[in-house]
Amino acid sequence: MSARIGSSSVSCASAAEALLVCMEARGADVIFGNPGSSEIALIEALADRGSPEFILGLTEPAAVGMADGYAAVTRRPAVVTVHAGPGLSNALCALGNAQRGGTPLVVVAGQQDSRHLSQDPILSADLVALADQYCKSAVQVARPEDVPAEFARSWDLARTFPTGPTFLAVPMDVFGAGPVTVTPPAEFVVDVPAQAATITLVLDLLRQATAPAVVAGDQAGMDGAEDMLSALCAAIDAPLYAEPAAARMVLPFTDPAWRGYLPLSPSGVRAALADHDVVLVIGARPFTRWLHEDVAALSPEQTLVVADTRSFHPFPCHTVQVPASPAAFIRGLLDALGVDQVTKETSGLGTAAETAAEIAAEIAAEIAAESGAPLADAAQTAAAAGSPWEASVAIDVEGRRPTIPAALAALLAALPSDAAVVDDSVTGEGYVREILERTGVAEYYSCKGGGLGWGVAFAVGVARARPSRPVLAILGDGTLQYAAPALWTAAHLDLPVVFAVLRNDGYGILKWVERSRRGDDAAAVGLDIEDPEADLVALGQAYGVKAARADGVVQIAQLARAAWPGPYLIDIPVDRAVLDYE
Repeated sequence: MSARIGSSSVSCASAAEALLVCMEARGADVIFGNPGSSEIALIEALADRGSPEFILGLTEPAAVGMADGYAAVTRRPAVVTVHAGPGLSNALCALGNAQRGGTPLVVVAGQQDSRHLSQDPILSADLVALADQYCKSAVQVARPEDVPAEFARSWDLARTFPTGPTFLAVPMDVFGAGPVTVTPPAEFVVDVPAQAATITLVLDLLRQATAPAVVAGDQAGMDGAEDMLSALCAAIDAPLYAEPAAARMVLPFTDPAWRGYLPLSPSGVRAALADHDVVLVIGARPFTRWLHEDVAALSPEQTLVVADTRSFHPFPCHTVQVPASPAAFIRGLLDALGVDQVTKETSGLGTAAETAAEIAAEIAAEIAAESGAPLADAAQTAAAAGSPWEASVAIDVEGRRPTIPAALAALLAALPSDAAVVDDSVTGEGYVREILERTGVAEYYSCKGGGLGWGVAFAVGVARARPSRPVLAILGDGTLQYAAPALWTAAHLDLPVVFAVLRNDGYGILKWVERSRRGDDAAAVGLDIEDPEADLVALGQAYGVKAARADGVVQIAQLARAAWPGPYLIDIPVDRAVLDYE
């Protein structure tokens, strides 16, 4: 009979079973993984117990990426297994994405048998050193009786602000050894409140400000602070920006305070925040950047307040750091301001700033101007059809690929109101956000880590966490190639995911970098995916996912409607013109 923990200690036959009992005691109902020989005791224990559910990823990037998406939705740690040195090495890109996004994961790797590690057997590696750069902690267990305590420590640390991945290596012989005693988990409080004196200091700065602004980061979203953020912005009359490359929504796009995502460049941040004398950053390290610029994101005349426990590069202005978790910090401010606590659920949908007819007319005019096609009465067409994008769907140019904005307009016309959007379109990201900020969206996720291949697997994890609601993954053709095996898991679990692939047959983001460095006519090597052209429809079908190609905006709109509930892959050839990224 399998051990089940209650209010007293239980004895498990092996460390592997003890690990599963520890998971169960903390409410973990699934485990993602790509198993190997060093994890065989864990696979056997899973088979004997029948729980938790094991979700197979055909590769480690797929397994870790799915766990990333699952944890982002549930806001509690997800457990994922990888196989020894090669498996962990293969997972590092996905692990880096999770670390940047602040996703709470417990990564468990089977290590080679400890009895011959000194002889350097195949599959062995210094797993702790490999994982350490991307994890809040990295530990290798030496004894089977230490597995419960080390797992508990890894779990609690992963969900402690700032949240993020932790790593636990268990040698093959340790996994299979026993018996192991498991005790009930202790209650663990993750809130880090700010001191009353600190709250008073911050409020004094805000009251003295003439134009304060709030910048919220992923940790604010992971801490469930969205509604409180909205209340805070209303109370202090401040707009809210998302940190550069934020991985998740921190406020509904239709909230009156919402002002969009800050750019990834210091000069862009400086321009966006130039009119604000006090900048309050909550749940983020200011400010994530990409390409080098020798400029500070803030001016010496501004005041920066950062509610975050992590260190950050100093700024040439008055700076106050508050080491507190986002929800506890905002709750302290609201209490001091006399604002009632916010308990309503954030839907992510509000009143769109523009009517369907107005948006349709604008999009149709843009497409007509780009393509040279005659402009129909877009407003009348949209009003009759009842969709903001019908006018753009009505305009198509034979023999020419649609632009990315036109393709996205047609694609998002079919977006269900309760859908989550996973955006790994890279060069299309700005256009996706522009559309969704005008129409509203239930959930929106993007990749903060920058590692390609994130979106395919992440979307599968999101769908598994919320299987009754649809998920739209918007991908580039380059990023699809990095994690295509995750398509198999979507098909295997019959998940409600539509994978829309904007295919420009190349790496558009790198072409933009090259153009910005050397001019419009810069020639680049190794940035095209053609001759032969990748058959994305065949790729999807090979993994058991229904797939079709959409040539032109009319077919895009038709397939986007027909694809639900999925899983389905839509190959969308788009214009190869290099677009501006920021």
